[in-house]
Amino acid sequence: MIKVTFDNLEYEVENGIKVIYINELIRFNKNKTIVFRVINGIQRFLLVRKFIKDIKPDIIHQHLPISKYLIFANPKLNTRFIYTQHFDVSRLIKKYKIDIWATKKLFKKYTSRMIAINPKMKEDIANVYKNTEC
Repeated sequence: MIKVTFDNLEYEVENGIKVIYINELIRFNKNKTIVFRVINGIQRFLLVRKFIKDIKPDIIHQHLPISKYLIFANPKLNTRFIYTQHFDVSRLIKKYKIDIWATKKLFKKYTSRMIAINPKMKEDIANVYKNTEC
């Protein structure tokens, strides 16, 4: 693994693939007050948009609900998306309705793939994202 700095932002290159951990770049990531959550959201959107604009990735693999930032960052049309669901789907439904909407939009517009970590989650995800392959 190699660490690379791009426009004062650091990312890792592993087996020739650029790996960017957006949350590690957020200045106030640990502060959970409403003011800092708004600031964090703005920072996250600006970073996602900057990386997509500058790097023009062929593949975006996301682990956490960031679809609401990706949909407005306007990746190139041949970008492929991979989404891995790591936490309970009921939590996704309760807390991340905007991300569900945005993920559905991304999956309609781009070649995409959904990954679940177990068969039950695959079934639950399939129900949330109807007509989306898992």
